[in-house]
Amino acid sequence: MCLLEKSYYRSTRKKGEELYFSVEIYTDQPLDATNTDKNITFKAKITYGPLKRGNTIIYQPDQKSTWWLVCDTLNKSCSFQSSILINGPYRSYGIGTLVINKLLAQAVKHFPKYRLLGRLSAIDEEDENNRTRRNRLYENLGFDIGATTFSIDHIEDLSIKDSNSINDINEVDPLNVFHDLLRSNDDLTNNIKDKERHIEDLQTIIEQYREKNDKKFYNFVKVSLLCFIIFLFFCFLWHANN
Repeated sequence: MCLLEKSYYRSTRKKGEELYFSVEIYTDQPLDATNTDKNITFKAKITYGPLKRGNTIIYQPDQKSTWWLVCDTLNKSCSFQSSILINGPYRSYGIGTLVINKLLAQAVKHFPKYRLLGRLSAIDEEDENNRTRRNRLYENLGFDIGATTFSIDHIEDLSIKDSNSINDINEVDPLNVFHDLLRSNDDLTNNIKDKERHIEDLQTIIEQYREKNDKKFYNFVKVSLLCFIIFLFFCFLWHANN
Protein backbone atom coordinates (compact mmCIF):
# COMPACT_ATOMS: atom_id res chain seq x y z
CA MET A 1 0.00 0.00 0.00
CA CYS A 2 1.17 3.54 -0.82
CA LEU A 3 0.73 6.09 1.97
CA LEU A 4 -0.91 9.26 0.66
CA GLU A 5 -1.21 11.15 3.92
CA LYS A 6 -1.10 10.77 7.69
CA SER A 7 -2.41 13.34 10.15
CA TYR A 8 -3.13 13.63 13.86
CA TYR A 9 -6.28 15.20 15.27
CA ARG A 10 -8.00 16.25 18.47
CA SER A 11 -11.77 16.21 18.85
CA THR A 12 -13.42 18.46 21.45
CA ARG A 13 -16.94 17.78 20.26
CA LYS A 14 -18.03 16.26 23.58
CA LYS A 15 -18.05 18.74 26.45
CA GLY A 16 -15.16 18.29 28.86
CA GLU A 17 -13.44 15.68 26.67
CA GLU A 18 -10.52 15.64 24.25
CA LEU A 19 -10.08 12.57 22.05
CA TYR A 20 -6.85 12.17 20.10
CA PHE A 21 -6.62 10.02 16.99
CA SER A 22 -4.72 9.64 13.74
CA VAL A 23 -5.92 9.06 10.18
CA GLU A 24 -3.85 7.41 7.44
CA ILE A 25 -4.95 7.29 3.80
CA TYR A 26 -3.44 4.64 1.52
CA THR A 27 -3.89 3.44 -2.04
CA ASP A 28 -3.07 -0.05 -3.24
CA GLN A 29 -1.08 1.19 -6.25
CA PRO A 30 0.43 4.40 -7.66
CA LEU A 31 -2.14 6.80 -9.08
CA ASP A 32 -1.06 7.58 -12.63
CA ALA A 33 -2.31 7.28 -16.17
CA THR A 34 -0.89 3.79 -16.68
CA ASN A 35 -3.31 1.99 -14.37
CA THR A 36 -6.62 3.08 -15.88
CA ASP A 37 -7.59 -0.53 -16.53
CA LYS A 38 -7.22 -1.57 -12.89
CA ASN A 39 -9.42 -1.14 -9.84
CA ILE A 40 -8.02 1.40 -7.40
CA THR A 41 -8.56 0.88 -3.68
CA PHE A 42 -8.32 3.68 -1.13
CA LYS A 43 -7.87 2.65 2.49
CA ALA A 44 -8.46 4.81 5.56
CA LYS A 45 -7.01 3.60 8.85
CA ILE A 46 -8.13 5.28 12.07
CA THR A 47 -6.06 4.76 15.21
CA TYR A 48 -7.74 5.86 18.43
CA GLY A 49 -5.43 7.53 20.96
CA PRO A 50 -5.73 8.89 24.50
CA LEU A 51 -8.98 10.34 25.81
CA LYS A 52 -8.66 13.28 28.19
CA ARG A 53 -11.77 13.60 30.34
CA GLY A 54 -11.47 16.50 32.77
CA ASN A 55 -8.28 15.84 34.75
CA THR A 56 -8.27 12.15 33.87
CA ILE A 57 -6.32 10.70 30.95
CA ILE A 58 -7.54 7.35 29.65
CA TYR A 59 -4.98 5.56 27.51
CA GLN A 60 -6.83 3.51 24.94
CA PRO A 61 -5.77 0.00 23.99
CA ASP A 62 -4.59 -0.53 20.41
CA GLN A 63 -7.95 0.04 18.72
CA LYS A 64 -8.37 0.83 15.05
CA SER A 65 -11.02 1.13 12.35
CA THR A 66 -10.42 0.55 8.65
CA TRP A 67 -12.54 1.75 5.72
CA TRP A 68 -12.12 0.79 2.06
CA LEU A 69 -13.27 2.73 -1.02
CA VAL A 70 -12.92 0.79 -4.29
CA CYS A 71 -12.99 2.58 -7.63
CA ASP A 72 -13.88 0.34 -10.57
CA THR A 73 -12.16 1.84 -13.62
CA LEU A 74 -14.01 -0.47 -16.03
CA ASN A 75 -17.53 0.51 -14.91
CA LYS A 76 -16.49 4.00 -13.78
CA SER A 77 -18.02 3.62 -10.35
CA CYS A 78 -16.88 3.65 -6.73
CA SER A 79 -18.23 1.85 -3.70
CA PHE A 80 -17.38 1.35 -0.07
CA GLN A 81 -16.28 -2.22 0.47
CA SER A 82 -18.16 -2.46 3.79
CA SER A 83 -20.47 -0.38 5.94
CA ILE A 84 -18.87 2.76 7.30
CA LEU A 85 -18.61 2.31 11.05
CA ILE A 86 -16.82 3.94 13.96
CA ASN A 87 -16.11 1.77 17.00
CA GLY A 88 -18.86 2.22 19.59
CA PRO A 89 -16.96 4.20 22.29
CA TYR A 90 -15.66 6.68 19.70
CA ARG A 91 -18.90 7.74 18.06
CA SER A 92 -20.18 11.33 18.15
CA TYR A 93 -16.66 12.81 18.12
CA GLY A 94 -16.88 13.77 14.43
CA ILE A 95 -14.36 11.14 13.34
CA GLY A 96 -16.68 9.59 10.75
CA THR A 97 -17.37 12.98 9.16
CA LEU A 98 -13.65 13.72 8.89
CA VAL A 99 -12.63 10.34 7.46
CA ILE A 100 -15.40 10.01 4.87
CA ASN A 101 -14.55 13.50 3.60
CA LYS A 102 -10.89 12.53 3.31
CA LEU A 103 -11.65 9.35 1.37
CA LEU A 104 -14.10 11.09 -0.95
CA ALA A 105 -11.62 13.92 -1.54
CA GLN A 106 -9.22 11.36 -3.02
CA ALA A 107 -11.97 9.95 -5.23
CA VAL A 108 -12.98 13.43 -6.42
CA LYS A 109 -9.35 14.24 -7.19
CA HIS A 110 -8.72 11.16 -9.32
CA PHE A 111 -12.17 9.96 -10.50
CA PRO A 112 -14.50 13.01 -10.51
CA LYS A 113 -16.94 11.60 -13.11
CA TYR A 114 -17.43 8.25 -11.42
CA ARG A 115 -20.70 7.20 -9.81
CA LEU A 116 -20.66 6.17 -6.15
CA LEU A 117 -22.95 3.71 -4.41
CA GLY A 118 -22.77 2.75 -0.74
CA ARG A 119 -24.77 0.61 1.63
CA LEU A 120 -26.27 2.15 4.77
CA SER A 121 -25.19 0.62 8.06
CA ALA A 122 -27.73 -1.83 9.46
CA ILE A 123 -26.39 -1.18 12.95
CA ASP A 124 -27.39 2.49 12.74
CA GLU A 125 -30.92 1.41 11.84
CA GLU A 126 -31.29 0.00 15.35
CA ASP A 127 -31.06 3.43 16.98
CA GLU A 128 -33.07 6.50 15.93
CA ASN A 129 -30.35 8.99 16.92
CA ASN A 130 -27.65 7.06 15.06
CA ARG A 131 -29.85 6.77 11.97
CA THR A 132 -30.65 10.49 12.00
CA ARG A 133 -26.99 11.47 12.45
CA ARG A 134 -25.88 9.09 9.68
CA ASN A 135 -28.49 10.31 7.18
CA ARG A 136 -27.70 13.94 7.94
CA LEU A 137 -24.03 13.31 7.20
CA TYR A 138 -24.75 11.75 3.79
CA GLU A 139 -27.34 14.38 2.89
CA ASN A 140 -24.92 17.20 3.76
CA LEU A 141 -22.36 15.59 1.46
CA GLY A 142 -24.92 15.58 -1.35
CA PHE A 143 -25.87 11.88 -1.52
CA ASP A 144 -29.32 10.61 -2.40
CA ILE A 145 -30.58 8.44 0.47
CA GLY A 146 -32.52 5.26 -0.36
CA ALA A 147 -34.02 2.59 1.86
CA THR A 148 -30.69 0.78 2.29
CA THR A 149 -28.24 2.74 0.12
CA PHE A 150 -26.76 6.17 -0.55
CA SER A 151 -25.58 7.23 -4.00
CA ILE A 152 -24.58 10.04 -6.36
CA ASP A 153 -24.12 10.02 -10.14
CA HIS A 154 -20.90 12.06 -10.23
CA ILE A 155 -18.52 12.20 -7.28
CA GLU A 156 -17.42 15.72 -8.26
CA ASP A 157 -20.90 16.98 -7.30
CA LEU A 158 -20.35 16.09 -3.64
CA SER A 159 -19.90 18.87 -1.08
CA ILE A 160 -16.52 17.83 0.33
CA LYS A 161 -15.14 19.54 3.45
CA ASP A 162 -11.49 19.81 4.39
CA SER A 163 -10.44 19.03 7.96
CA ASN A 164 -10.29 22.73 8.88
CA SER A 165 -14.01 23.10 8.09
CA ILE A 166 -15.23 20.36 10.43
CA ASN A 167 -16.42 21.71 13.76
CA ASP A 168 -14.57 20.75 16.97
CA ILE A 169 -11.80 18.83 15.16
CA ASN A 170 -8.31 20.29 14.85
CA GLU A 171 -5.13 18.94 13.34
CA VAL A 172 -2.38 18.74 15.96
CA ASP A 173 1.35 18.15 16.21
CA PRO A 174 1.84 14.73 17.85
CA LEU A 175 4.98 15.91 19.69
CA ASN A 176 3.08 18.81 21.26
CA VAL A 177 0.23 16.49 22.17
CA PHE A 178 2.65 14.06 23.79
CA HIS A 179 4.23 16.90 25.79
CA ASP A 180 0.85 18.27 26.90
CA LEU A 181 -0.38 14.83 27.96
CA LEU A 182 2.82 14.18 29.91
CA ARG A 183 2.42 17.52 31.67
CA SER A 184 -1.22 16.77 32.44
CA ASN A 185 -0.23 13.34 33.68
CA ASP A 186 2.45 14.90 35.93
CA ASP A 187 -0.12 17.34 37.33
CA LEU A 188 -2.49 14.46 37.96
CA THR A 189 0.28 12.45 39.63
CA ASN A 190 1.13 15.39 41.88
CA ASN A 191 -2.53 15.78 42.82
CA ILE A 192 -2.71 12.09 43.68
CA LYS A 193 0.45 12.37 45.78
CA ASP A 194 -1.01 15.38 47.61
CA LYS A 195 -4.17 13.41 48.35
CA GLU A 196 -2.10 10.45 49.53
CA ARG A 197 -0.20 12.75 51.88
CA HIS A 198 -3.47 14.12 53.24
CA ILE A 199 -4.69 10.57 53.80
CA GLU A 200 -1.46 9.68 55.60
CA ASP A 201 -1.79 12.79 57.80
CA LEU A 202 -5.37 11.86 58.60
CA GLN A 203 -4.36 8.30 59.45
CA THR A 204 -1.64 9.66 61.78
CA ILE A 205 -4.16 11.87 63.55
CA ILE A 206 -6.53 8.94 63.95
CA GLU A 207 -3.75 6.74 65.37
CA GLN A 208 -2.71 9.48 67.80
CA TYR A 209 -6.32 9.94 68.90
CA ARG A 210 -6.71 6.19 69.30
CA GLU A 211 -3.51 5.92 71.34
CA LYS A 212 -4.58 8.82 73.52
CA ASN A 213 -8.00 7.27 74.14
CA ASP A 214 -6.47 3.84 74.68
CA LYS A 215 -4.24 5.38 77.37
CA LYS A 216 -7.24 7.05 78.99
CA PHE A 217 -9.16 3.82 78.94
CA TYR A 218 -6.19 1.95 80.43
CA ASN A 219 -5.96 4.50 83.28
CA PHE A 220 -9.68 4.25 83.85
CA VAL A 221 -9.44 0.48 84.11
CA LYS A 222 -6.54 0.76 86.60
CA VAL A 223 -8.41 3.25 88.80
CA SER A 224 -11.58 1.16 88.64
CA LEU A 225 -9.68 -1.99 89.57
CA LEU A 226 -7.96 -0.21 92.44
CA CYS A 227 -11.29 1.10 93.75
CA PHE A 228 -12.76 -2.40 93.51
CA ILE A 229 -9.84 -3.86 95.49
CA ILE A 230 -10.24 -1.17 98.18
CA PHE A 231 -13.96 -1.92 98.30
CA LEU A 232 -13.29 -5.62 98.80
CA PHE A 233 -10.74 -4.83 101.49
CA PHE A 234 -13.24 -2.76 103.51
CA CYS A 235 -15.87 -5.44 103.01
CA PHE A 236 -13.45 -7.97 104.44
CA LEU A 237 -12.70 -5.77 107.46
CA TRP A 238 -16.42 -5.20 108.04
CA HIS A 239 -17.14 -8.91 108.03
CA ALA A 240 -14.14 -9.59 110.29
CA ASN A 241 -15.35 -7.07 112.90
CA ASN A 242 -18.85 -8.48 112.88
